[in-house]
Amino acid sequence: MVENPIAKYTELCPNCGGPIHDDRLSMRLPCRRCLPSIPPNYTPDLSGLENVTKKLESLNILKDYNIIYDELKNVNNAYQFFERVSGKKPWSIQKTWIKRILKGLSFSIVAPTGVGKTFFGSVISLYLAKGNKKCYIILPTTPLVDQVFNRIQFMIENNDDLKAIRVVAYHSNLTKTEKEERVERIKKGDFDILITTTQYLAKNFEFLKNYTFDFI
Repeated sequence: MVENPIAKYTELCPNCGGPIHDDRLSMRLPCRRCLPSIPPNYTPDLSGLENVTKKLESLNILKDYNIIYDELKNVNNAYQFFERVSGKKPWSIQKTWIKRILKGLSFSIVAPTGVGKTFFGSVISLYLAKGNKKCYIILPTTPLVDQVFNRIQFMIENNDDLKAIRVVAYHSNLTKTEKEERVERIKKGDFDILITTTQYLAKNFEFLKNYTFDFI
């Protein structure tokens, strides 16, 4: 692999935080001081980053590079989960959303009806809940709450590794007994994914505000 540097950037080496040339950055590599020679058959994918991480570790100079490897590994795991659970590969825009969510960024999804925003939210909620994170899906109407709940339950029932995920949906069409049971679960925090209407949130904000949701 031939290196042809054009520019040099200060404080951007993904391992030591020192200066690095653009050709190294474009290949997801640390600077030449950290890694004088590139491993044979290196490719800037997950396996390539894993090999570089092990190389830096063997040289006893591994600092922050494993963060990049861990992030890419997490993203790839999310892509694979999305495809396995939904039966579809994530679109380019959905991959961007996944990366932002896994970085903990707060952002708005602006896309036309039918692009799959609600479906995406359902799948990514399952992925996060599987990792012991709490999710809250807020919808404008009761039929949508019921629809999303049934879709999530269907995906759980068809994937053994999701069976332990607790999903609670609250809407106006529940029986009195069902409402009491679900209110009790919500108050106890006995859920991984909560699904309600905006109206429910407005009426019950005082106790819902005590929860920390990783994804809303």
